[in-house]
Amino acid sequence: MKKLLILSFTLTALILSSCQQEIPAGDPNAPQDVTFNIGNEEGGFKAGQDCSLDAHYAMVTISIGNEIENFYPPTFYVDGVLYTQAIKMPPGDYILEEFVLFNDAGTPDDKQDDVIVSAAPHAGSEYGDQIPNPLDIYFTVSPFSKMEVPVGVFCFQETEYQEFGFVWFKPNLTIQREMHFFGDFCSPEFNTYAGSLYGDYPKVDMPAIFKIEFSQDTDGDQIYETDLGTYNNEEGYYNDADIASVPPLSIRYLDQPDVDDFYKMDVYIYELVEIVPETGEAIFDYKYFESWYFTNDSEIMYKAVEYRDDITGLESVGPGTDGIYDFIVGPCIVIEWDIELDDPDFGDEEETETAYAYYNETSSTCFLDIGFSRWGWTNELENSFGTTYELPIWAAAGQCDRTKGTHVGTLVVEIHDGNTATITYTMFDGYTLEETQLYVGEEILPLNNGNYTVSSGQFPYINEDLDGASSDEYTVDIPSGNSFNLVAHSVVVGLH
Repeated sequence: MKKLLILSFTLTALILSSCQQEIPAGDPNAPQDVTFNIGNEEGGFKAGQDCSLDAHYAMVTISIGNEIENFYPPTFYVDGVLYTQAIKMPPGDYILEEFVLFNDAGTPDDKQDDVIVSAAPHAGSEYGDQIPNPLDIYFTVSPFSKMEVPVGVFCFQETEYQEFGFVWFKPNLTIQREMHFFGDFCSPEFNTYAGSLYGDYPKVDMPAIFKIEFSQDTDGDQIYETDLGTYNNEEGYYNDADIASVPPLSIRYLDQPDVDDFYKMDVYIYELVEIVPETGEAIFDYKYFESWYFTNDSEIMYKAVEYRDDITGLESVGPGTDGIYDFIVGPCIVIEWDIELDDPDFGDEEETETAYAYYNETSSTCFLDIGFSRWGWTNELENSFGTTYELPIWAAAGQCDRTKGTHVGTLVVEIHDGNTATITYTMFDGYTLEETQLYVGEEILPLNNGNYTVSSGQFPYINEDLDGASSDEYTVDIPSGNSFNLVAHSVVVGLH
């Protein structure tokens, strides 16, 4: 936009003109028409300057008693004077607190890319002192009358918002950012998905169909009350006999410099919900998996039960080197991914359960207590040559509640000379292993991009091809200090 200038102003301060009509019989409390006009009187322009964009609508902020309400009336010209379309207001006293004219950037249904053309300055500001009627403007709506409120505005430039006396604008100096998401979805019973949104040619490994519910915490109270929309990648999904593909899902949002913007993304995967016993019909729907939180720039997001100002210890997820948040759902075979979501619960012949080793109340810490959204434990063990530890393995102990879980086996840790240990998963009769993931180190949890993670796919020791084994064993290096930390994850069959 061009340099700031006075677009127009009225000649007299706080003069509110009205067009009085003959009072008919009727309801004296009925809402009346209120319009706002931006005149073009002689002397209202700075020489040689004008506003370079047309105004398509106004944001009108009005104080109504103890309430504040925003209106967005379209604008139009009559004899060179800019007017807003009328808004309906009951008779009473009002205060015009903000008046801003916008250009819709050619996208009238999307306000995120709209541009401020001009705005009314506040009394006491540098520009407010240059017009006779700065904000706030008090006006009264009378019964059976049409009200016109004259408003003086200046052409607007973002860097000079302080000259308007805006206390609201600095958070609205915005940068539009964009994120991209892509998922791999894998299920051993992929044929069940034929005829769903995945098409007539489902595959053991195919692009995930997913949706993201995007919301914002606008006042920092950790309640994400502002709905920013729901996005899914159904459009553009392609799946035939030879190939399945879909473009990455794009989500745009606004980042306000010098202000913390708090955002949350609830992630849902489209998958099999149930098979109706009577008919054999497969029912599909979006299933909630987890939430991702971030502040300002989404380059790094955090997975937690709720947002915390202190991100220490939270699992981070990032877009990787390609700039796309890649995630996997199920037993996918991919070279690289950024986020691992839990395996799908439906479609397998045998249902699996997540399991973790737990030592005792003193030495074991639940992931939830560190700020993660997943259950499980990290265990601190003393590094003592010749010591053998036996840790119970608990499956399906959601929220780290062992009373709701099942004791399915034992993890044996044997410490040897030379800072090594043998770690063995042994299952009880009736339970078998599908996969194991193990972390041993100085930190309480493994690190990913410098941040703690509980994503088992990021653990240094992994065996994902056990296919019903009753045990699994690792020989690992352990830190040379007095103690070390251990996280032992497994996927177990046999609970159902």
